[in-house]
Amino acid sequence: MQPLETGLKISKLRCHDLHRRHVMNLNRRLLNLQKGFTLIELMVVVVIMSVVVAVGMISMGGNEQATVRAQERSAKALLSYVRDKAAITQQLFLVAPEETGLTTYFLKAGKWQVDPSIDPLVWDESLTITWDIDNATFAQQQNLPKEGWVFWPSGDVLAGSIEMTAVQNKQASGLNKVSSYSFRWDGLLQFSYLDADER
Repeated sequence: MQPLETGLKISKLRCHDLHRRHVMNLNRRLLNLQKGFTLIELMVVVVIMSVVVAVGMISMGGNEQATVRAQERSAKALLSYVRDKAAITQQLFLVAPEETGLTTYFLKAGKWQVDPSIDPLVWDESLTITWDIDNATFAQQQNLPKEGWVFWPSGDVLAGSIEMTAVQNKQASGLNKVSSYSFRWDGLLQFSYLDADER
């Protein structure tokens, strides 16, 4: 009777194998039916996106202040360069502030001309710039092409100040943060910073 027992064992093994294949096919079908995401997968994606947006907002928040500082450094560098050039060339120079930026003029043969060797400093569009010219009546009496700061060959400068303001929009909180920076200089072009009280 051994062949019958062997046949039963083989048949049981076949049934077991068929059952196992059937279960695997069902599992594959169920996996194919699942085409969406689980709740945990969605929550992980939302957390990652939140972190990316938060980092982006933080990095953009300091952008206005960096713009103000860069514009301030450029203005100081231009003023210092013009003072040095006036002393070296022994000519009168003028830096005229305008809505668009700072333009440099020099006096040649009794006529004021734009200095082609000095690129005008263009204000950043995101900033509001205001300026003050100390002794503006003196500047008006000198028959200047525009109101501005005069630089003498001796190294002396007509004193003044510049204020730069950037408004940072905080749409989420409804608040506007103002980044403002003011500096002034004396007759020797010594820079100092203005407090909010001095403006």
